[in-house]
Amino acid sequence: LHTLRSPTSCLAPSSDGRYVVSGGTDKVVKIWDVASARLLHSVRGHDDSILSVSIVDSMAFTGSADGTVKVWALPHGDSVETLHGHKDGVKCIAVSDDTQMVASGSFDKTVRVWLLASGHLQQCVIFEGHKDVIWCIGLTRDKTKAVSGGSD
Repeated sequence: LHTLRSPTSCLAPSSDGRYVVSGGTDKVVKIWDVASARLLHSVRGHDDSILSVSIVDSMAFTGSADGTVKVWALPHGDSVETLHGHKDGVKCIAVSDDTQMVASGSFDKTVRVWLLASGHLQQCVIFEGHKDVIWCIGLTRDKTKAVSGGSD
């Protein structure tokens, strides 16, 4: 898969292997068909580079240097929700298997756990405690814990 125009900073395949979603410095979410290696859709919505992406079922989640997490419906890339709150770029995202919980880690040194219903925000819980950038994040399968790792 070739983006040609700008560097790709993140990508994720769908669990069924049909799609890959990528993002980069051009602020564009690209949805690719794996079988044909063709670009299906390019969608805009972030105001800065895309730093992280995750896919669960027919939903893609992107984190950006603009401090937001966006929820997209696949395969067309329809915007479902924008999650605001981070004060700096969103470096990593983890999504529960049922897409009802999203955890994000940021350069602002916080973890946010977003509770969703049908892709729409219901509640957000903020965790502070890191002293530096959060580079990776995960959720336990039973959704009782978020784990994060950072420069500290």
